[in-house]
Amino acid sequence: MKLATHNLAFHTDDVFATALLLAIYPDAEVRRTRDFIEIESADIVYDVGGVYDPALKRYDHHQKTFAELYDNGIKLSSFGLLWRVYGLQYCDNNQELADVLCSKLVQPIDAEDNGQDVFDIKEDFDVAPVLLQDVVKVFNPPSGSTSQEFDDAFMAVVKFASQILHSSKTKQQSKLDLKEQVLAAYRNSQNKQLLIFEQPVPFSSYCDLMPEALYAVFKGGDGRWLLRGAPVSVGSFAVRKPLPEEWAGLSDEQLEQASGVEGAAFCHQNRWLAIAKTRQAAVSLANLALNSDGMQS
Repeated sequence: MKLATHNLAFHTDDVFATALLLAIYPDAEVRRTRDFIEIESADIVYDVGGVYDPALKRYDHHQKTFAELYDNGIKLSSFGLLWRVYGLQYCDNNQELADVLCSKLVQPIDAEDNGQDVFDIKEDFDVAPVLLQDVVKVFNPPSGSTSQEFDDAFMAVVKFASQILHSSKTKQQSKLDLKEQVLAAYRNSQNKQLLIFEQPVPFSSYCDLMPEALYAVFKGGDGRWLLRGAPVSVGSFAVRKPLPEEWAGLSDEQLEQASGVEGAAFCHQNRWLAIAKTRQAAVSLANLALNSDGMQS
C-alpha cells in the first residue's frame, strides 16, 4: 500500500489524514511528493493531485470545482474526506463514536485548513490562543531545510497526531460508555427521581434525556459522596429542585444539625450540590430533599 501526499511544509489536515491512514494500513509506505508519476502510482492520494474521486481513492480539496461541505457549512479538507471513508472503521464500526470524533476533532481541523473561523478571539489581551494547528506548525523545520528534513519532521508529527487521535478515541468512547451507564440506570430505576451510582459519573450532562430525574448520588474522586441536583438544562447550575433552603452554605456540624444526617459535610449556597462522608449519609440527604417543599427552578 502506497500513500501519497504533498512534500515540504505540512499542515494539520495532511498530518492527521496520514495518522488515520496509518492506523488503517500500518504497513503502508508514505510518499511526500508533487511528482505526477509518483502520485499516479500511489494507491491513495490526499491533499495533492487536484482530484477528488473516492472511486479512484483521490482526496484533494484544493481544486476550484471542489464543493464538499458538512451540513453546518464547514468545508472538508483531506482529513474530513478520508474520515468519511475510514472513520467508521477506525472507530470499530461505532457510528456514534465516529460522529462525535468528527464533530470534536475532524471538523475543526477541516475548518482551519480551509480558512473558516469557528470561534471569535477576544482581543482585549493582545495575545492569540495556541491551537492544535500552531503546535503542528512548530514541527515544520526552518525555511531552507532540505526535503528530507521536512519528511523526517512530518513523520515525527504524524506520530504525535496518532497519539492524539488514539487518545481522543479512547476518551470519547469512555464518555459514551458512561453516558449509556447513566441512561441505563435511569431506564431501569423504579425511582427515576433519584439515581445512585458507585463511581463518578457525568450525571448532569445527560439530564435532558432524563426528564423525571431530580437528584443523583455518586462517589466522588476523593472518596466522599456527592448529591447533585439535576440541572434545568445542560451546563446550568439552576436545578429542577433545589436542596432545602435551610442547608444552604452550611458544612460539617452545622449541616449535620440542620439536616439531622450524621456525616453530612457540605451544601453549596446555591443548593445544587451537597457532599457527605458516606454513601448512607448522601442517600439520606437525597431522600430528605425529595420530600422537602423546595420548588423546582
